[in-house]
Amino acid sequence: MKFISLDIVEDDLPDGDICFLRQVLQHLSNAQISKILPKLKMYNVCFVTEHYPTDNPAIVPNKDIVHGGGIRPYENSGVYLDESPFNVPRACMELILEVPGVGLPKEYDQGVIRTYRIDFNRR
Repeated sequence: MKFISLDIVEDDLPDGDICFLRQVLQHLSNAQISKILPKLKMYNVCFVTEHYPTDNPAIVPNKDIVHGGGIRPYENSGVYLDESPFNVPRACMELILEVPGVGLPKEYDQGVIRTYRIDFNRR
């Protein structure tokens, strides 16, 4: 086994069967996420974990942000891959884990952390 440091947006990803993305996409712009998603189709399955606001009627799915240290739950948003502009078919996605969010400043809703299993070949 070896460790490789890559830029997930610009570099080719290594071969493999499984891809794990843990709280990566929430820090990226929609354009950057759109560049990553086609690369993930090479894997048999992807596990994507992201921080979301607690479900509420005011959520704005996929509010675009400037990439960096900020996260979308601060803006009452999250990375909803089955929503525009990403439109991953819902049939490809399976929610496998949801736990209470932690670590945000007290003045913010702690939200939830969700892990999805994504199989781009399942329709």
